[in-house]
Amino acid sequence: MIHTYKITGMKCDGCIESVKKALNSIDGITELQIKLDAPQAILNMENEISISTLQQALSNTKFIISND
Repeated sequence: MIHTYKITGMKCDGCIESVKKALNSIDGITELQIKLDAPQAILNMENEISISTLQQALSNTKFIISND
């Protein structure tokens, strides 16, 4: 299943890499695409992953993930 989320706070390629690293730490994400022009994460998941789990993964960064 594919879900799209808004990412707040991204401004550069380094930001993209930080978000990717944080979200790739979550079991069940099979594919991840981060876009900077329209700051968003497109996640392909094996099973439903809660927004709180995604937020927790980014909690040690300056980025905020939310439902689009």
